[in-house]
Order: sequence, then structure tokens, then C-alpha cells
Amino acid sequence: MPDLPNLTSMPRQRLALASVVVVLVAAVGGTWWVNRGLPDDVAVRVGSTDVSVAELRGRMATVEALYGVTAPDDGKAKDGFWRDAAHSVAVGLVLADAAKDEDVSISGNEVDQSLQQVITSFFGEGEAGQAAFTKALATAGTSEDEVRDELRRQLEVNALFAAVTSDVESPTTADVAAAYDQRRCSLRLPEKRQVRNIVVATRADAQDVLRRLRGGASFASVAAATTIDGSTRDAGGDLGLVAATDLETGYAEAAFAVRKGQLFGPVQGAYGWNVGRVDAIAPGRIPTLEQATAQLKQVLFAEGQSEVWRAWLRKRLEAADVEYGDAYAPEDPLALPTEGLPGTAADDDPAPADC
Repeated sequence: MPDLPNLTSMPRQRLALASVVVVLVAAVGGTWWVNRGLPDDVAVRVGSTDVSVAELRGRMATVEALYGVTAPDDGKAKDGFWRDAAHSVAVGLVLADAAKDEDVSISGNEVDQSLQQVITSFFGEGEAGQAAFTKALATAGTSEDEVRDELRRQLEVNALFAAVTSDVESPTTADVAAAYDQRRCSLRLPEKRQVRNIVVATRADAQDVLRRLRGGASFASVAAATTIDGSTRDAGGDLGLVAATDLETGYAEAAFAVRKGQLFGPVQGAYGWNVGRVDAIAPGRIPTLEQATAQLKQVLFAEGQSEVWRAWLRKRLEAADVEYGDAYAPEDPLALPTEGLPGTAADDDPAPADC
């Protein structure tokens, strides 16, 4: 039987990567106007370039194939999705013009490498990964050429971002210390637990595992004999030190509700029925300045880049001539992205002395 992905590695990459793309490419609006007389089959016009409804849907089919992002079924959510999609494409066209102005170019080799990374990360390695990728293209109704075009656009935006923010300086030691004093409560590290787990096919099997463990059998021996998770079988079912967010929701609730040394379960998960034991508990804590310095430097640097990028992008967007079809105009074309970077404070007030 093939190894199962353990409970600490549930697939979250598709959503995370899709979110990065949306924030980078589509999150800013300028002084743009709603339909001044577009044909019914045009979703958005940027300058003299029209993007038809069919082209917009084709672009989103490519995004679906790459990242698994699909339009919601709900009427209001679905409407918002397509308005956001049109906004994304419009901003992308403005950025494409900016890339030309800045002499940004992407080689075919760079696109090849990006495509291979996508296939390997989301679909697997070798022939099996390529086959899964091809199947995803067919399911979404798009082609490899369209995927390559989408990746080229993303690479252009990345290169443009790097060029625009190239003069942003690294934060000083004083900057980091000030940010730590202000934000230290938001840097709190979550409680983690050392957990062992056994996965079996049925609830009855899980109940039998519990009886054996409560009867004195060692966890490692029962795991070696019964678990269907090959990735942890030889380690006695050890999942390592994990936070609740690393685990499936139901499993996390059970694992974080018991004391050290206690068994829990059966809990049904994505791959079967689970029985676990908590071997150790590491309480949540606030890191010291020394421990938090590397993270804070990254956050502050990213915030500096974001500030420069947003100011530059706003100017480009305000100068752009963009029209939307009635069904594709974003709710607020002037909206800017929220800050929301990891480790940032909710406001400028100092952190409370006791977190």
C-alpha cells in the first residue's frame, strides 16, 4: 500500500499560491470608469485593447488548471468572482504596458522552468505529473500555450516588482527593536504538541486499537502492526511537534483537548480513522527579540517594498484608461489592498505589557 500523506501535510498550496497571485496582480484599483458604451461581449477595455467575455473566461480556465481556483456556485459570490477576475485582467494589461516601458522581458527558458516547477509542485514528478497536468488542462478547457502565457505574465510582474522596489533598504537594528516593542504580542508562537498517531480503515479497527493500547500494548508496536500510514509506521506513529493549524480540524480539536500522556480518538480523517496520543506539550510563548529578529526584518522589508510598489502602481493605474462592462465592474475600483502582512500590528498603539 502506498504511503499516506500524514496529518501535518494536508494540501494547502493551491489556495496559498492563488492568493499570492491575486494580491500581487489584482489587488489595486485606480480612477477607472464603468461602461461608457462597451459592446455586450466585451468584459473590459484597457486603452485600445478589448478583453472579450470569452477571453476572460479562457484566462480563468487557465488559472483553474494552474491553481484549482474555480468560480463559486452561489449567485452573489459568483458575480463578485467575475468582477474580480475582470479587474485582475485589467490590472495585468496595465502592468504589461509598464513592463514594456521598463524594458522588462522574460525568456522562454524562464517560462520553461516556471512551468516545470508548477507541474512538479502541484501535479507530481515525471511522466505521472505531466499526465496529471495534461488532464487538468483538458478538464479546465485550456491549453499548455495559454498556461505558458499566464506564467510569462506573472514572471513579468515579478520582475517589474523587483525593478520598482530595488532601492528599498533593509531595516536597521533600531527599526527591528521598535517593531518588536510594538508587535511582540502578534508574534506569539502557538502551543505545540508531540503527537503519535495510528490510522486504520474503519471505526471498529480504531476501537480495537484503543483497547490494545489501554490494555498496555506499546504504541510503537501497535502502530507497526496496524497503521496504514507508511510514512509514520517505522517511527511508531510519531507526527513530531505540531501546532493545531498543522492538523486536520477535527483531529486537532481532539489532540489539543487532552492532557499529556492521554489517548484520544477514534477521529475520522481524510485517510481513515485515527487514534492518537499526546507525548509532550510545548506551551505557546512570545519569542525574544533575538528570536524574532529574522522574521521582523523580513516583514519590515516586505512592508517597505509594498509601500513603494503601491505608490508606483497607483500612479500607473490613475493614468490608465479602463472601462468595464456592466456585469464586470468591480465593486470599488479605487480599493487598495489591506496591509495584513505576517507580524504586522493591527494599529500604531504599543503592545500591552502583558500579552
